[in-house]
Amino acid sequence: CTTALKKDKTDVTTQHIKAVALLKLDRYNDAARFFEEAGDNLKTKAKLEYAYTLYKIGKLQEAAELASEIQGQRAARHVEAQSVWAPGW
Repeated sequence: CTTALKKDKTDVTTQHIKAVALLKLDRYNDAARFFEEAGDNLKTKAKLEYAYTLYKIGKLQEAAELASEIQGQRAARHVEAQSVWAPGW
């Protein structure tokens, strides 16, 4: 992904793949930085993954709000519930 993004930094599909890879590697802070650097197109395309990232780095209210916007995805309800009921809310 990194090599492909050097050629085209705006390729949202490749950005999405890299974000998922970072999450699967439990690199949540790196994923958060990557989402911020990539911008709004990636945050829109990968809304669930972004919400999960926010949850994992402790931005619980932002994660819950974002997850509540996602329609028709059971996983989004899980992120929302985890964020709302997590200590620190």
